[in-house]
Amino acid sequence: MSYAANNSAGLERFSLDLLGTLDHSTDAEYIVYIKKGVDFSKILRDNGILKIKVVEVGFGKLWKDIGLFFAPRVDAYIFNGPIVPFFFTPVNYFVILHDFAYRHIKPNSWKEKFTFWLIDVLTRQAIRRAKKIITVSEFTKKDLIELYGDDPGHIVTIYPGFTPIGDIIEESVAGVRKPYFLHVGTIKERKNILTAVKAFSLFREGGKNDFNLVIVGKVNPESPYVKKLFELVEELGLKDSVIFTGHITDGQMSNIYHHARALLFPSLLEGFGFPVLEAMNCGLPVITSDRGSLAEISHGAAILVDPLNAGELAAAMKKIIEDQELRMNLVVKGRGRAEQFSWTKTARELEQLIFRDSIIG
Repeated sequence: MSYAANNSAGLERFSLDLLGTLDHSTDAEYIVYIKKGVDFSKILRDNGILKIKVVEVGFGKLWKDIGLFFAPRVDAYIFNGPIVPFFFTPVNYFVILHDFAYRHIKPNSWKEKFTFWLIDVLTRQAIRRAKKIITVSEFTKKDLIELYGDDPGHIVTIYPGFTPIGDIIEESVAGVRKPYFLHVGTIKERKNILTAVKAFSLFREGGKNDFNLVIVGKVNPESPYVKKLFELVEELGLKDSVIFTGHITDGQMSNIYHHARALLFPSLLEGFGFPVLEAMNCGLPVITSDRGSLAEISHGAAILVDPLNAGELAAAMKKIIEDQELRMNLVVKGRGRAEQFSWTKTARELEQLIFRDSIIG
């Protein structure tokens, strides 16, 4: 696997949570291959993962293509994402695909165009060679069939679990003022935070000037989208009401979720959508997009809106504040929906698939 130690995000968190469950709930032996130079053994220990073995692979950027030839062999390989080896092709390998954002988002530069083209080439190779493709939602499965023409019988959907943030002891967060709406996620274009800010401005025009919008996630000040977001906040006179926390701890996330009035998650494209389940687990009502996997994941336990319609989003915010019966209904349904997802279930289904469809045993 690849692991950006200094910039860990969704894929890294997915890997750690899955490995942590496999570490505690299975008798099978797992090995993590990783490019030499990342002290992944320490990362595992720091996360309480003690039985998973780590093998560092040499040959630099070619560690997957060449280095894996010299690494100890295993019965089945699992690649998290479409970046699979070009030359190293074991008989039994499975690929987990999360989404195809690069096929839906218009590139802003020649560098992005080349990156998207390369990912597309590698994805086609991964699909063609894999014993099975694992998708994290039925939406991603449908996208895979439509975009790449893959055989539905070649694809298995296994839902991820999620971290029950609500069970973690709360830690204080400086600068956050109640009451507030919440957005969680890396600040980038497909998260559609610009529309969330516009909707928040419309909501405040209805006399709700005491409300704030808290945005949790990594902020890259050099990003054109982040610069545009800051300009919009300034233009709308919301500088004191839109609060950027940056990256925070799980204990601080527990605090943020428990004290918000609702989660705003109007993403344009999600293969899954962890914040939706995290919020529901904390008893927080959710307003989310009717696009991508989000309607599938929330399954009637959230308010769905057109993510590009700021007026519709603002109306949903107003309704969830003023209609207490609706709010309590969403809290109850949300908790019930979140209970249907767990990493234990994910690990069990993954192992069943691998042992059924490979030559193991």
